[in-house]
Amino acid sequence: MLVVPDVDAAALAARVLDPPADAVVRHFGRAGLHALPLGDGGFALVRSYRHGGVLRALTQGWFVSRPPRPFVELSVTASARERGVATPEVLAAVVARGFGPWYRGWLVTREIAGACNLWDALRGNPPGNETKGLLLRRVGRALRLMHGRGVEHGDLNLRNILILQGSVRPGVYIIDFDKARLWPGAVSAVRAHANLRRLLRSINKLDPERVHVPLAGWNSLLEGYDRGFDDRC
Repeated sequence: MLVVPDVDAAALAARVLDPPADAVVRHFGRAGLHALPLGDGGFALVRSYRHGGVLRALTQGWFVSRPPRPFVELSVTASARERGVATPEVLAAVVARGFGPWYRGWLVTREIAGACNLWDALRGNPPGNETKGLLLRRVGRALRLMHGRGVEHGDLNLRNILILQGSVRPGVYIIDFDKARLWPGAVSAVRAHANLRRLLRSINKLDPERVHVPLAGWNSLLEGYDRGFDDRC
């Protein structure tokens, strides 16, 4: 396992591999994440790696990739944070070997208290004094910053964007850099637009009637993206 310096690796590994029966579970979209208390009063969220699509039923949580996916995501996420992208701090990446080259993996991140994913935020009331249009402009701005810092997200969707509730000017955080790529300069326009199209597919899948994210909302996101680092967004 790889851990940040101030984390007790042995204690954390025991709780990740064998979570207590009364462990708190946080729900973000389809995933249930175990929440482990930290000494500073906060919580660590444990996400186990699972295949999607057809492989989900065949291999479930077993992988053979090298280097292991949790270690890659820890490295990419740490690099994204260093480049100024708002994303939760990764505390540890854990791998447990099975038979032969197969392994299971977990990623442990520090919980952002009060945050929910963008899909849930759009279905409810935007936090603070925000309108949905202003919130989506902030999201567009965050995505433009990410691309400008050379980070290409591999699975951009409404559930991989977190909104920090309870503040007048809510924060926007991007998560799940499992399939992300880092570039020495800004992400190319072609790849950046592909990221945005993937986000639009997510909107069309979750909200086919466009009740919560109408065309005006998508246009607000694009407006924020086009303005980039304009503080008025």
